[in-house]
Amino acid sequence: MSKIKAFFQDHPLALGASVLSGLLRVVQTLNFAPVGALSIYSGARMKGIAAWIVPALVMVITDWILGFSRYGLGTWTAATVFVYGALFINIGLGRLLTNTENAALVVGTTVGASIQFFITSNIGVWLTSGMYTLDLAGLVQCFTMAVPFYRNTFASDIVFTCALFLAHHFLARRVSPREVVAQA
Repeated sequence: MSKIKAFFQDHPLALGASVLSGLLRVVQTLNFAPVGALSIYSGARMKGIAAWIVPALVMVITDWILGFSRYGLGTWTAATVFVYGALFINIGLGRLLTNTENAALVVGTTVGASIQFFITSNIGVWLTSGMYTLDLAGLVQCFTMAVPFYRNTFASDIVFTCALFLAHHFLARRVSPREVVAQA
């Protein structure tokens, strides 16, 4: 119990960002959501297993809310494994930013993470949805159909990641000194 209390005391900004990201995901439209940003940010700013658990909990809870409100059941499909896997890869990429606030590294990592998410999640859709033939033509069609959704996903990844890292930078210095990033 004391470890949980210590975690909440040591990570108020990161936890606040997670809750806000979850709320924004529920009300988002047109794939403009902070999910990718949260995974990168959590990897960079949360310690230990919390970096993996907190975004996973945000996803599970918001998936359940979105599925319940739209379809009456969960939104999980066979492709969900690929989506969560891609988010976990992004958490790992965020780990590369643990000791830096370098804007170019944050943006570069975000671009790479966003592209990785697009590729991984759409391979999952291609392999599991039954919507596409399991050949090169089907893969190309899957990726082509996903591009309109990716425009907003990419934009939201950039906007929300920059917002989370900037907010963390300023708030850590004024509100939560325990969360100031130690420059390597």
